[in-house]
Amino acid sequence: MGRIIFVTGTDTGVGKTVFTASLVYLLRKQGINALAMKPFCSGSRDDILVLQSVQPGALSAEEVNPFYFHAPVAPLVALRHARRNIPLKDVLAKARTEAAGKPTQ
Repeated sequence: MGRIIFVTGTDTGVGKTVFTASLVYLLRKQGINALAMKPFCSGSRDDILVLQSVQPGALSAEEVNPFYFHAPVAPLVALRHARRNIPLKDVLAKARTEAAGKPTQ
């Protein structure tokens, strides 16, 4: 199993998705089996389309974004409204599942 790298930031619109897409694009161009996920997302799923564009056919929308909330609020707020807790181990399990079974396209 390869490495799992988390790209995090402190706010919306700071460039996490653009940076991640750029990194995955570069790695895949070099023949490295890199995949991108956005485990938590709420509101628009436009970021998923960006990530899928650099890894065409590699992951479905549900695989890129396993924890999606319809409300257009911060994912943490959506989790609290749904009275839901998602442990880090569950997020890592999703990432490991995708990484284990997905060859480079």
